[in-house]
Amino acid sequence: MFKILNLILLNGNNSKLKMFCRNSRRGGGVGKGGGGGGSIRESGGILGEMGAVKEDEYFYKKQKDQLRKLREKIEHHKKELQKHEDELKETINNLKNDPKKN
Repeated sequence: MFKILNLILLNGNNSKLKMFCRNSRRGGGVGKGGGGGGSIRESGGILGEMGAVKEDEYFYKKQKDQLRKLREKIEHHKKELQKHEDELKETINNLKNDPKKN
């Protein structure tokens, strides 16, 4: 997408710019795939699309961070589970070998 934006900006061709703004991409304006996501997105065009890209990037990074934290929690719980299993085995062995029981 950025290659297309650069081509349009470098060429300065207004007809391409108008054609580019009329597509149905996210951030393309109200009712044009962008929805009513704020004044910049409602205006459509390159600003709306860039806003949509930045928004997508923000949520991608946010989701990636949430997944990282979730993986860390899972790893922590796995270690805790292993610790409890080891303690259980030790307790069972102690009970089996308890002289008071026999």
